[in-house]
Amino acid sequence: APPAGSIAIVSQSGAFGAYALQMATRRGLGLSYWATTGNEGDIDVADCIEWVANDPSTKVILSYMEGCRDGDKLRHAFSVARDKGKPIVIIKVGRTEAGGAAAASHTAALSGEDAVYDALFRQYGVYRANSMDEFFAVGYAASVTRMPAGGRLGIMTVSGGVGALMADEASTCGFELPRMPHTAQKALRDMVPFCGPANPVDITGHFQNEHQVFDKAMDLMAGSGLFDGLVIFAAATGLSPVFGPRVHESMLRARQKYPEMATALVTMMPDDMRQTLDDAGCLIYEEPSLAVRAMAALNFFAGHAARVRTPSTDASAVAEVAIEPGQTLNEHQALQLLKGAGIATVDTQLVSDEQSAVDAAMQIGYPVVMKIASADIGHKSEIGGVQLNIRDAAGAQAAFIRLMKNARQHRPDAVLVGVVVAPMLTGGIEMILGTNQDPVFGPTVLCGLGGIAAEALRDVALRVAPVDLLQAREMIDELQARSILDGFRG
Repeated sequence: APPAGSIAIVSQSGAFGAYALQMATRRGLGLSYWATTGNEGDIDVADCIEWVANDPSTKVILSYMEGCRDGDKLRHAFSVARDKGKPIVIIKVGRTEAGGAAAASHTAALSGEDAVYDALFRQYGVYRANSMDEFFAVGYAASVTRMPAGGRLGIMTVSGGVGALMADEASTCGFELPRMPHTAQKALRDMVPFCGPANPVDITGHFQNEHQVFDKAMDLMAGSGLFDGLVIFAAATGLSPVFGPRVHESMLRARQKYPEMATALVTMMPDDMRQTLDDAGCLIYEEPSLAVRAMAALNFFAGHAARVRTPSTDASAVAEVAIEPGQTLNEHQALQLLKGAGIATVDTQLVSDEQSAVDAAMQIGYPVVMKIASADIGHKSEIGGVQLNIRDAAGAQAAFIRLMKNARQHRPDAVLVGVVVAPMLTGGIEMILGTNQDPVFGPTVLCGLGGIAAEALRDVALRVAPVDLLQAREMIDELQARSILDGFRG
């Protein structure tokens, strides 16, 4: 049996749960509760998560999930854990987007089942682990210490190569790696002329000749005010009867001197020494990259806890528009629905003959764009259903004839209601903003790069509705192409 502790394990799989119990025991992790829910004939994972979130002896919740039948209950369980300050680390299997091939829109294709779970986890500050090693490493870290929000990491190493390995992992995890100030770099070089003084700080194996180098380097880094967390690689010195106790004492002293800074030591060390470091709030790992990922998870939890939510828009002020179940709208209908809901749209006119097209274009003002209007045709450009930059009456008349001909030729089964005429807009960045109805969690909201690149690049952010102003801004900031929105090289 594992020792009693503050980590709860909740699993939908009995086999996984049993295996996780043994892995936790082998790692010496103390557990508060352990539960598996099997086929969930009655009690499900959400029930258990909520229960252990309310348990005073539980500080961290580890959960394995395969799926969910009651989205509202799971969201409630996550919110209880968030409000109680209980970090959740989750392994969710099933990353394939089942049903994506049959999706009728960009939004549906980009918001498959796994993407919705991923969005839900982000919203509620649930950390998603990609392996069992990471699952336990993050759970252990959250049970031992906390990290201030900020995302600035310092790396101290006795090996330049491992320092580079950890720096690569830190950059992948989104950490900022501030360089040490010039005065601190000079102080480091005065101690070890051949050191690497920037960040990572490589004190080399010379600290075994002069151990005060280890302490002074940590003081320079922790006292600089540049870092929210430190990861120290000490190689296998933790096993040395000479150097192990020295490193151990140095880390204990650092924890007393800098209690607000999250620290992780990477080395091998006897169990009794590991335990005293744990008790002091210092993490200890044997794998360098895993230590960095665990610190990144702590930064994720800290960042989520630091956010202050703003009230969502008052839905009572939005007009309700009735849509029949299964009904598909053409573009003009969809724009009118959005306009009625208070969303700014381009003014359009729906026309059904050549003369009406000419009149609408003149009223809107040239140049205009004309598109086929049919609820049965989702991607109009692929069948020649879009005409751009129309500049006169003759062009409008010809465009109407061409659009109707192309639609009848390529989609004879489609119901054509006419042609949409709208102003021709140029410049700016084309984005996608969409919503999809998830069968478990309900409406989801998606934004990202738009146009024909939407599904090709898949640079999107997703949330489960409702979405407030802060969450909307977070979604935009998550995009890989975020810098383009501020202007990029002209």
